Amino acid sequence: MRLKRLSRFKGECEKLILPFVIFIMALESPLLWGLFLINIVYLCHKDKYFFITVMILCSLFSWRLYQPQPTIPDHHDYQGIVVAVEKNKEYPRFIFATENNRYLVYSEATSDLYSGTHLVVKGDIEQAHPSGYFEGFDYAKYLRSTNLDGLIYEAEVELRPSSFNRHTPRGLIERYIDAFDEEIRPYLQAFLLASNDGFEEATYTKIGKLGLTHLFAVSGLHIGLMALALKKGLNPFLKPASSDWVVIVFLLGFLWISGAPPSVLRAVLFSGLLLLNKRLNIGFSALDLLVILCLALLLYRPYFYTNLGFQLSFLVSMAILLSLPYLKNLANIKQLFMVSFLAFIFTMPLILSIQYHVNLLSPILNVFFGLFLSMVLLPMSYITFFMPFLSDVFKIIIALFETTINISYQWLYLPLNLYIPKGIWRVIYYALMVQWLRSILIQQRSMLHTFIVVLYIALIAFKPYLDPMQHVFMYDVAGDAFFIQDRFNACNILIDTGESDAHQRLNRALKQRNIRTIHMLFISHNHDDHMGAKDDILTDFNVLEVISSDDQKTYENTWHQCGSIEYFIYPSYGTFQSLNNQSLVKKMRIGSDRYLFTGDMEWQKEAAFVANFEDEIDILKVAHHGSNTSTQASFLEATTPEIALIPAHRQNRFNFPDKDVLERLSHHTDVIYTTKTHGSVQISYFFQYRMKKTALSE
Repeated sequence: MRLKRLSRFKGECEKLILPFVIFIMALESPLLWGLFLINIVYLCHKDKYFFITVMILCSLFSWRLYQPQPTIPDHHDYQGIVVAVEKNKEYPRFIFATENNRYLVYSEATSDLYSGTHLVVKGDIEQAHPSGYFEGFDYAKYLRSTNLDGLIYEAEVELRPSSFNRHTPRGLIERYIDAFDEEIRPYLQAFLLASNDGFEEATYTKIGKLGLTHLFAVSGLHIGLMALALKKGLNPFLKPASSDWVVIVFLLGFLWISGAPPSVLRAVLFSGLLLLNKRLNIGFSALDLLVILCLALLLYRPYFYTNLGFQLSFLVSMAILLSLPYLKNLANIKQLFMVSFLAFIFTMPLILSIQYHVNLLSPILNVFFGLFLSMVLLPMSYITFFMPFLSDVFKIIIALFETTINISYQWLYLPLNLYIPKGIWRVIYYALMVQWLRSILIQQRSMLHTFIVVLYIALIAFKPYLDPMQHVFMYDVAGDAFFIQDRFNACNILIDTGESDAHQRLNRALKQRNIRTIHMLFISHNHDDHMGAKDDILTDFNVLEVISSDDQKTYENTWHQCGSIEYFIYPSYGTFQSLNNQSLVKKMRIGSDRYLFTGDMEWQKEAAFVANFEDEIDILKVAHHGSNTSTQASFLEATTPEIALIPAHRQNRFNFPDKDVLERLSHHTDVIYTTKTHGSVQISYFFQYRMKKTALSE
């Protein structure tokens, strides 16, 4: 009876995955609820059995997603086992498992650690904060997707006598690989342990920009090659059915050793399902099995949906399986190029969400480097692992590979700088891609659909030039950073850059708006929390003009215009020794509001400013992050702001904003926004109509 019910899904499992994926996307993009509703109403009309199944899947997923996190103990010492180690990061870290929890531990004491090591970790457990940026990287969700319960920073480590445990085999392999020369070590770690920890940053950056990073993430290609090689080697000694079972056991062992990252998990389990489906004659198609596996993993660990490796792995596999009717009719070399191109276009939105550019030549490069990897680099890694005396030969191969990478980066790097926003924009992109793929399969109007796809990508790229609204952003940096975007991209103004940030969050936020040119960069004064990321901004963007407090005399006391935005720089009104009091103070007319940007000016300059101020403002950038050295009652009485914006990051060491300042502001303003509470804040204007939104709710 059960088999009969299951047979209803054969060849039609894609009916399940489409509404289910739209449901997941709608959880973060409310505009998609309408699309989900249309989809399930259609499904209910066509096939109530599938409709009921989808509703059950969505309910189970929601229940699993919103289950409370495990209880975190509040003591300071934790005893457990090392699961995996990343020694070569800028911030060395390791995954640590206690009896009930798993943590990501940051510590300098990683050089002597290996998987399976018993130890005591001393430190305080912290929860990852949600991102303070719109569409920002959510570290908390990432940790949950990797089954981690918390973070421990600057931990002290005490080794304990170790006994054999389930992580010991990986640790033994790590020790064995560490004995190889440093040129070889990263490749063995990548292909045997699914870890890219050891690559030199310069080389790995070039690999990423060329669009080849995925070749070093153990995936279907590597698993397929391993399974094929093992099966061919076993065929002379075992019957086909027996060799299939040996391959399954081997793949499960590799999954265990690698630590089961999502791409390996998908590849191993899918390969196993294909073999079982064949041997047990179940009759599901490869696409059916892939959909079933995807659904099962998402129900098992719901936060997988946020994991980029999981998304990329399933997306590429589904695109290839959907294209099989077309691919089968192509010659081998054409198949390789078409598969590479399909992987490129279907993963482009996800790749752009990481690095905000793709190499347009990567589909071609992937074919040649993929062949080199599968025929030379990957086999040689395994051969050298078992035959270390061939290390010198492997070094030559690696040198050839890295030289080719350098040459390719110099001559074959053609970047497309773009960001495809989440939600409806990506849904439309994938709908167009599926329609384009379908037009190729049925050989009808493929040129028309190609033109529509190119036009849509161009629309996204030039979206800032089509936007009739003005926007003001207070970004959640350590320090100050305000971005003003004029309608139709006529003028982009950045006021301060915040502290230097290894993750370049401000740069990423601007790139998400497809900003490439900054017309004016104001640096309020020369403190690191206002200008620390200046060099990164100058490197990544075309900055036309930089104005700092050193240039004040040139611009002060006169109204200037940039696009439709007007700005006025006030005189210093005296000589001040404090750098804070040397801050540029600017008034701007944006939309229907008058803004006052105060830098870090303190009460002495405020007093001089008020004595010469004869205007009112609507929105105040509160000085000095809400410190009690600023924002005196007399200043607020003179300026009468309606809205106060306080850039005070939640991890600032001075615990800004000061409670007395907040008290004073509450008597003179209607609304107070702080990055500490609200994250990034956006104020938009459609002509005279004002709209506000925050990255975090209170």
